Amino acid sequence: VRTQTLLVLDDEAGIRELLQTVLERHGFHVLTAGRAEEAIRRFEEAGGAVDLLLTDVRIPGMTGPALAEKLRARRPELRVLYMSGFSPYLANGPSMAIDAREFIQKPFTPDELVQRVTEALQRGREER
Repeated sequence: VRTQTLLVLDDEAGIRELLQTVLERHGFHVLTAGRAEEAIRRFEEAGGAVDLLLTDVRIPGMTGPALAEKLRARRPELRVLYMSGFSPYLANGPSMAIDAREFIQKPFTPDELVQRVTEALQRGREER
């Protein structure tokens, strides 16, 4: 069984490291990035073999939804989980509504994070 690979994007290094630690403890392979360009590079270095993108809605270089759209053009089955300290509507503006199933509100606990990531990956398996 292949370990599921997550690409985690947050512009704050401390948060990125914490997310990586929590997710690796639960058996995920975690790639990290601090900017959109870096996330795209990591995705390409992994040959697109990324199962889930965990990204802040507002990121340096572009928005989380724009990044997800760009990566999904290369891997349509890519799951996405957005995170923000703002509500999904305020974080994004009304023009880009995010599906509540693809959103986790900051702050969250490590258990909430793992549960939401697992649910997003499971939804991906059910939709195939």
